Amino acid sequence: MKLAQAEREGKRLPPLGAASRPPSSNGKTSRKPKDAPEIPPGLDPLPADGASFVEAVHEQVDLIELEVSLLKSEDEKIRQRELAYLHELKYGKIAAFSTDDDIRPIVFGEPLDPLDPVAPDPDGNA
Repeated sequence: MKLAQAEREGKRLPPLGAASRPPSSNGKTSRKPKDAPEIPPGLDPLPADGASFVEAVHEQVDLIELEVSLLKSEDEKIRQRELAYLHELKYGKIAAFSTDDDIRPIVFGEPLDPLDPVAPDPDGNA
């Protein structure tokens, strides 16, 4: 029994689970957004620290207006990310997850340990 020879030329299938990309007009895929502006290379050296860098950017773009527009975005993920970022700026990264041993638990009613130095005196003496 003779088997037919497989054709060598053909369209290669993408691997299973791979996302497909729509081809552009020339048949190639493009990763650059259509409305991305052309940005020339910088002429001056970068500022020495982060705060100076932010100030230099703010001279070119109103960062407060940009942040407000992100917080008003229709995309919920963008709004959540920006709100989390602002919360982190105000309270720090570990504010919500503090494991400081100096923080005492809140106890309602009589304390369980009568030897606790902050426990009220059972006789009412101060």
